[in-house]
Amino acid sequence: MRRAALVAGLLGLGFALGPAAPAVAQDAAYSDWNSAYAGFPSNVARDATKDCTSGSRACIDRTVAEMYRRFHTVIPRCEHNAVFSLTYIRVTEDIRRGIDAGFYPELVWINHLDAIFARVYFAAYDNWAAGRRELVPPAWRIAFDTAHGREVEGIGNLLLSMNGHINRDFPFMLWHAGLTQPDGTSRKDEHDSGNARLRAMYKPMLAELAQRFDDSIDDYDAPGTDFDDEAIFSILVDWREAAWRNAERLAAAPTDADRRMVASDIEAQAEAEARFIQANTAYKPGAGPAARDARCARFGGQDPAWGQAGARPALRGAVARAVSPGRRGLRVSPRGLVRVTLRCPPGGGACAGTVHLRAARRRIGERAFELSAGARRTFALRVTAGARARLQTRAGLRVRIAVRSLLDPAHVAWRTSTTHLSPARAQR
Repeated sequence: MRRAALVAGLLGLGFALGPAAPAVAQDAAYSDWNSAYAGFPSNVARDATKDCTSGSRACIDRTVAEMYRRFHTVIPRCEHNAVFSLTYIRVTEDIRRGIDAGFYPELVWINHLDAIFARVYFAAYDNWAAGRRELVPPAWRIAFDTAHGREVEGIGNLLLSMNGHINRDFPFMLWHAGLTQPDGTSRKDEHDSGNARLRAMYKPMLAELAQRFDDSIDDYDAPGTDFDDEAIFSILVDWREAAWRNAERLAAAPTDADRRMVASDIEAQAEAEARFIQANTAYKPGAGPAARDARCARFGGQDPAWGQAGARPALRGAVARAVSPGRRGLRVSPRGLVRVTLRCPPGGGACAGTVHLRAARRRIGERAFELSAGARRTFALRVTAGARARLQTRAGLRVRIAVRSLLDPAHVAWRTSTTHLSPARAQR
């Protein structure tokens, strides 16, 4: 019943705010307050492109690409930080699917929020990895330190990182992105709507983490029920609610000094939650991470031979291919759509990225895609108005289908093919 005690304890902590837990002996004092960019490490400046202030759809593609790059730096060594690294990828990929499906009403806001949310996590991890501990929030120090030391079970790594992500970072990110729409309407409903998407992906995500990293992550205390899943999910919902409330407190603070006091409360609560999780998910005497590390070495996604003399980690990101359209080439529908079939090779992991249609070096169509290993699927790309106009005056265009992978570690992997694009009047 250890998991039940952990869940009950976390639910019991609730929104109570108290004094900060004692710092690690001789650890650096934490200091990241920047009056111009509060909540970000002080060495991070505003950057319109990185912060996605334009709200461009391309921003989330860049974020996912950077997440995969970072994942491929931790998975070859089976670092326990890989648990959250993959979790964050899956959550962000779901946000991207929601954006493409029209789930989010304010695209500029959600793209901006997603970008700065990821950016503050990247900065915290980079500062921790570089030994700049004074720029790492205490909750994140605990999460990163315990993962590096292989001190806690997989569920501990997941909860410690989610605590740093939601309880510590999220209030600041919500405050920066804005709690109200331009007309003054609260964005709380949009914030709460994310819970439904998290619920839908929560169990599949736990199952993947269990299969790849630690088979105890989705263990049940009550066989045949989903008690643990629902209870832990309820913790995340409570944390998201607390994050919004704390963001409101940040926004309502009349002065910078008052806002610092709110920030101190946020830091204290996140650190208290982290120490509770750390204590209650540590390996029991005589137990340890050996079985977990062996599972990761086999199923994590890296070359199992990594670490042997002369071996280099082989990353499993695969690049999809466009299936040959044949001699007739591609056709434009009366609605201006071109259908391109992609196939993800089997045995090399999933494929994700963008498929581009180009004519005379100009992009005339683009579409994001995701495919499981071995899958084949047809995607519709809308051709630009300029290209459609050109097709009305000629028999066709010579076009290139370019498939770009977001899973390749260098993010420069492309597969291209050339074909013929016929005008709409050729349709029957």
